[in-house]
Amino acid sequence: LGLGDYANTSYPRGLAALVNDVPERYAVIDAGTNSIKFHVGERDRDGRWQTVVDRAELTRLGEGLADHGTILDAAIERTEAKRHGVRAIAAVGTAGLRRAANANDVLEAIHKRTGLRVEVISGEEEGRLAYLAAKAGLGLRTGSLVVFDTGGGSSQFTFGHDAIVDE
Repeated sequence: LGLGDYANTSYPRGLAALVNDVPERYAVIDAGTNSIKFHVGERDRDGRWQTVVDRAELTRLGEGLADHGTILDAAIERTEAKRHGVRAIAAVGTAGLRRAANANDVLEAIHKRTGLRVEVISGEEEGRLAYLAAKAGLGLRTGSLVVFDTGGGSSQFTFGHDAIVDE
């Protein structure tokens, strides 16, 4: 999907999983303005993705952002994700981290606590990923689709057809 840096959680665990023929399991974290979305999926023997964990946790990471322009320490303390035996994690940050004056401090705090590097993505990339997720989740391979993604800090309308985002 074009996500750059992800954390390999454990080389020994990954090797053991390969030897023992354990399904590949991966996690995606979306650090939004009001919630953290956490999804773990694995491929079955036929290569299809199966959901293992899919949840959202209200963290209010953007609490005080409009008033102060920064993400408050109390909000940082509420924001964490648990690992579920995954081989790798891709983590993205959206509107709250795009706008916060102290975004670099928050990203460093997350990295220190979890070992994860959160990639702050643009609104356009956020819309593109939401479009691809909606297409995959609905099982749509062809045809036109409009996806409306509303979050705590931004909203996107994404128009596309097949696997191509038009606008």
